[in-house]
Parts: sequence; structure tokens; C-alpha cells
Amino acid sequence: MELIKSAAYKKTKVYYDAINKHYIKHYGYFDKDWYDEHPKLVDKYYPGNFVSKTCTKDSMTITFHEVEGEPFSRYHMYTNEYFDNVYQWLLKDIDRTWPYTHGDYGVGNIIITPNGTPAMIDFETLSKTRLLTKRKAHNKIHSRFLKGIGKPWHYYTIWRDKNV
Repeated sequence: MELIKSAAYKKTKVYYDAINKHYIKHYGYFDKDWYDEHPKLVDKYYPGNFVSKTCTKDSMTITFHEVEGEPFSRYHMYTNEYFDNVYQWLLKDIDRTWPYTHGDYGVGNIIITPNGTPAMIDFETLSKTRLLTKRKAHNKIHSRFLKGIGKPWHYYTIWRDKNV
């Protein structure tokens, strides 16, 4: 198993198990309510991703299947049409899961699968949203994409406004 990410401030470590193609997220604390509820939410809204969970009195571990593909942040097809495809998919995802949302729409949490379909990963923030409207959730996606992609996303939004 390979350590691929560590965040001391959140007391988390993420490992990759190449043999089983799993991501294992270890938390250096235990939150019973989150531990009991969170895997059920992932299974309900993103079926097929959750594998297992384990805990001790002061830690918890959640295992997820790998979603094969390339992170959207590194995807090579940055065209207006493709941005629009991913953006519309995300809006539908919000509609599908509302009032729950993934919560972290950073471009690194979207995988473009081998057949070109977007998929979400990293479900740590999946919860009942604190955003009051879907429009605010849409705005959050926009700001995260602008931050993660920059000018190509800005140019897409100009294109979208002219073509919608």
C-alpha cells in the first residue's frame, strides 16, 4: 500500500492499494455519527464506490473502489463543448442528490472515465448541504472550476453565455 496524500491539519492519510484498486482514507480521530451515516450516503448517492469501513476508539478508516480514468484537472480535451458536457453533468448530479451534495467540486475530484463520462471521487464532504439553493451550489461549482482551471474556464463561461 502506498501513501499518496497526508493532511496533518485534518488528521487524514490516503493510501492506494494497487492490488485491489482501492483508495483507503484513514482518519486519526473517531466521529461516531459521521462513521455511521457517511458510508450510507455514499452508497445511496454514488453506488458502487464504498467498499468497507473499520474503526477503533480514536480512528476510522473508509475504503473506496478506484474510479478508473483521468482527473478532469489533467484532462486534455479542454474545449467549450467538453466543459459544457462536464458542467451540465455536475448540475444534473446536484439535482439528483439534492438536498445532499458532494460538497467539494474541485476539478481534482472529477474523474473522466475511459468512455468519457465524468464521475465524482473523494466523498469526504458528501452531506446535507448548507447552501440554501441549487443556484448557490451551481455558483460554488463555477468558482471551484475558475480556481482549478483558470482562463480556459473563464473563456468557456463567455462562450456558454453567448450560446445558451
